[in-house]
Amino acid sequence: MGAPKIFVSSTCYDLALIRTELRSFIQTYGFEPIMSEYSDILYDHFEHTQSSCLKEIPYCDMVILIIGGRYGTKSVPQALDIIDIERLKEKNLSNEMIIDIKSCSITQIEFLQTVNSNIPVFTFVSLGVMNDYYFWVQNKENANIDQISFLTIESPETAKYIFGFIEFIHRLRVGNSIATFSNLDEIKNHLRKQWAAKFQHLLRVERENAQECKQTNIILKRISDLETAVFASISNIDLKNIARGINNYVDLIIFLHLLSKEKDKLDEILKENVDWNRLMEIYNIDAIVNMSNTQVRKLRGIIFILKDGTYFQTRYDFHSIDEFRKKWEEFHRMEKRIKSAIFNAILDDIKGKVILTYVVHFDEKYFEKLSSESNQEDMREIMLLWQSKNFSERYKNIKGLIFLPPISSKVT
Repeated sequence: MGAPKIFVSSTCYDLALIRTELRSFIQTYGFEPIMSEYSDILYDHFEHTQSSCLKEIPYCDMVILIIGGRYGTKSVPQALDIIDIERLKEKNLSNEMIIDIKSCSITQIEFLQTVNSNIPVFTFVSLGVMNDYYFWVQNKENANIDQISFLTIESPETAKYIFGFIEFIHRLRVGNSIATFSNLDEIKNHLRKQWAAKFQHLLRVERENAQECKQTNIILKRISDLETAVFASISNIDLKNIARGINNYVDLIIFLHLLSKEKDKLDEILKENVDWNRLMEIYNIDAIVNMSNTQVRKLRGIIFILKDGTYFQTRYDFHSIDEFRKKWEEFHRMEKRIKSAIFNAILDDIKGKVILTYVVHFDEKYFEKLSSESNQEDMREIMLLWQSKNFSERYKNIKGLIFLPPISSKVT
């Protein structure tokens, strides 16, 4: 029976005691710690040891990163070659690398490999280092900032690399949580709570997936039965297109059904040349928001802001919404009678059935709620995936929020 592998990444010399105690802590949970000083890593004789460490990370299930006041060992060119820089840029809010990868230590490179591998990471920063980091952020544009000796940093010349790396973590789109610590017990307590919550989450997801699988099987069977009935009422020329459409667009049409209960929208969206932008306008969508870095509700997903300020909270992620966009671009180019047949067939099939709550509407004003919870000293960044023409004008005076405009053509 397999056990979760947990890679522990940190400088070794100054954090040796914490690493030793952490190893025992991990083992008490039945997990397998992966630590270089205990020969848990396969060192290939034909590669640099740093490369071997980096290649081990994708085979782990979690990573614990601990940042103290020591920079550590500088990374070697062979290790840097393993890192996908372009992929890292996509994971940053500014869509660019805000650090010079050539100046990264091996510990920092291990984190970059973790991000590229989409592995959950628990990041801990020494409380003293974090306090100095906040001072550095406020004054990093000062010409004399490099002349300051921070008491928590072992070598003054490495301060900008350590602080710059913490800033990079903060600006990640996801997985940017950082916990501070002043002793080992604080690390243990944080991990206990996080692992317990993760276990509870997995149990809940397992139950939900079982229900979703059952519901999906029922829908697929109904669609199969429906195809036969539909085919009997239409010409043979259209059979292939409608059959393909029912299979290809069922998720899209259920999504649009959940996004609006208004029946009078159907005729309008089935007209020719209704692209994604026009579709959003018809549904009164003002903006699409990635809520991964907001803490309004525990349910994670994409938010659809309506023109009246209320919102739909969804359980769909960015990739699902982008897939809906692509499918709509295909669907809206079909002949109206084919589109109508597909749309009505699917809606008739789900009529009266309990549809899983992938989309929930809330009457409260989303941005007003966020604004009331924010302050000028702690501005909240809102990542927009799509916005209407008048969105910026409508919310230009709202306080406590910074809107990050869409950075790519996706979902736009």
